[in-house]
This record gives sequence, structure tokens and C-alpha cells, in this order.
Amino acid sequence: MRLDRALPTAALILAAATTRAAAQRASAQLMVGGGTATDVRGISSSAMLLVPSLALTSTRSALRLGLSGTSFGGGGWAAGGSTALDLRLPIAPLAAFTLDGTAGGTVTSYHSSYASLSATPSLEVRLAPLALFGGVRSAAGRSSVGALAPAAGLLAPPVPRPITRSSTGPVFGGRLALASTGGSVTLAYRQEQTRIDSARATDRTATVSVVRGPLLLTGILGARSESAATTTFGGVRASIALSRMLALQVGAERYPGDRLTGTIGGRAVSAGLVLRTSSGPRPLPRPSGVARPAAGLTRLSIRAPSAAIVEVAGDWNGWRPVPANRGANGVWFADLAIPAGTWRYGFRIDRREWRVPDGTTVSADGFGGKAAWITVDSIPK
Repeated sequence: MRLDRALPTAALILAAATTRAAAQRASAQLMVGGGTATDVRGISSSAMLLVPSLALTSTRSALRLGLSGTSFGGGGWAAGGSTALDLRLPIAPLAAFTLDGTAGGTVTSYHSSYASLSATPSLEVRLAPLALFGGVRSAAGRSSVGALAPAAGLLAPPVPRPITRSSTGPVFGGRLALASTGGSVTLAYRQEQTRIDSARATDRTATVSVVRGPLLLTGILGARSESAATTTFGGVRASIALSRMLALQVGAERYPGDRLTGTIGGRAVSAGLVLRTSSGPRPLPRPSGVARPAAGLTRLSIRAPSAAIVEVAGDWNGWRPVPANRGANGVWFADLAIPAGTWRYGFRIDRREWRVPDGTTVSADGFGGKAAWITVDSIPK
């Protein structure tokens, strides 16, 4: 079976097996924008972007499905789809086994198509506010590249010849979350070693993310070291929440080529609007027999009736766990002085497993886990 045909089937089987009973929340978003981009020929031109996506999340898994369409100023186009699955299984108070899987494919108007599949099992250790991980990434890619135009005397371009490549190599890194006045700063590092067609390469990537109120700013700087040379890449992305459902997103980046599929690197500058929707946020559970929080405090809560110890942490305090109290109905809560702004947070159950309350707005944290989002007004309600 061709790899680019097998990928959607494998992704659907994997998704059904892991989310049939576990999905607790569905959210969708649509990004519409424009800018400049590099096509598969290496030519930069104006571009229009349309990127819809869907996310299904539960306490231990997250499944993301996405489509993308790009129309280039020269008349060409590219369309693709992707699937990403994150699983997390706690194995000790401070450790967890994680599995990240991705699958994707792209077709273009330039008689070329690309597909890839990867799996990264790893071990994660969290010592708040520090998280470390190490594992192995196995990946395969398939490319089918044809002539951009018919050769002289031919009515159609020759049939593309498919090329398949694979790689397996170690990957490791870490993340440090720091609190700052009115916001948070997260520093992350990732290093991956690959060997493709007997050629070795090492990718090193450093990321800094700043959350301050409605603003999320991310900067990326990386380097790829090969036997012949070292190339650098990076970019800046910013998202400003205009409302609960609408955000403005801008970005500029220089990205490296994909060694598995053979696609070349390029540059992109974009700006657009992101429309978000979801199955609807549920109110946090209420502890019974407990008075309302005092003025100036924000109450966070989670239902965990079988837990012996529950703690909560977030961006505002550098992810340092704070003890929560138990209500008579098994709902744990903490009344905290959280600064105004939008923050990520999570609960640590029995000092071994991180969870988020059912129905909250959730995002992947990059380590197989998830973080909930909360927006705190100037005067908490």
C-alpha cells in the first residue's frame, strides 16, 4: 500500500482506538490570512491561507486534526492534512511515559506530493517548574516529485518517481516555566539526531514563550548541523485575543527543509484572523459546604473524589504546586490571588498525575500533557 494512502487509514484507526471513550472536549478553529510564502519550487510569492482544525482532548490524550490550503500568487496551490496524537501515562509521582504520533500529507499543483509518519515514545520527569524528557523518534517519509512542466515533445509531464526514506534517532529536551509580573515566561530546548541515507544531522531548537494578558508571543531559534555545514532557522509568532472566540495572529519565519520528504526550506510572513469555537466550556465544579471565595481571590477547582492530595499550579507562579482543599462532595479547590490576564494551569493529583478540570479550554503543553486556560479580570468574580 502506498504510504500517502495508508496514512489517513492509520490515523483514523489510531484516533478511534484512543478517543472513542476518552474524548471529553471538542474544539475547532479556522485561520484565514495572507502574506508571502515559499512553494515547493523554492519560489517566494504572495499567498492566501485557509487552515481549519479540530482538537479532541481528554485527561490523558489529545488528538488534533488539521487541513491547510495555500494559494500562491503565481497561480499554484498546495493542500494538505495532518493528524497528531499525544498520549500520557503516569508511572511514578514525578514521571510519566508519553507517546507522540504524527501523520500528514500534501499534494501540490506542481505534480508533487509528500507524506510522512512519526512516533516518539519518551520518558518525562517533572520537577516544577522544570520538566525534562528523553526518548526516540522514528519517522518515515515518502515524496513523489514530477517535472514542473512537460518536456519538449511531450503532452504531459513524466510520471513522478516515488522516493521513501526513514530515520530513527534520540530526542531530548526540557522546559522551564517562570513567573513574571503580570505574566509568565517559558523557556524550552529540544535536540534531535537523525540519520537519513547515511547522512547524519542534529537539529537544536530553543523556544521562548511569553504570556501577558491577551498576548501570546513565541520566538524560535534553531540550528541544523550536518557534515557539510550548519544552517540556522527561526521565527516569531504573536497571537492577540480580541475576544473569547476571535484572535489576531501574525508571524514571520525561516524554516529548514524536510530531510525525510526532500522538501526545501523557505520563508513565510503571514497575518490573519483565528475564529475559535468549542463544545462549550463547563463551569468549574463547586465544592459543597464551602463559602464563596473572598474578594480579590479566584477559585480553581477539580473533581477528584478518590484523591488523597491535590495541588494546583500555573503560569502565574512558575508552576510551583500549591495545596488545594477538599469539599464534602469530593471537589478540591484553591482560592488564589491570581493577577489579571490569561493563564495556563493544572492540578497535580496525589503528586504523580497532572489533570485539568473537565470542560475547560485545554492546550497541549509540548510534553504529552495538557494545561487548562483561565482568564482573570481585574476584579475576580
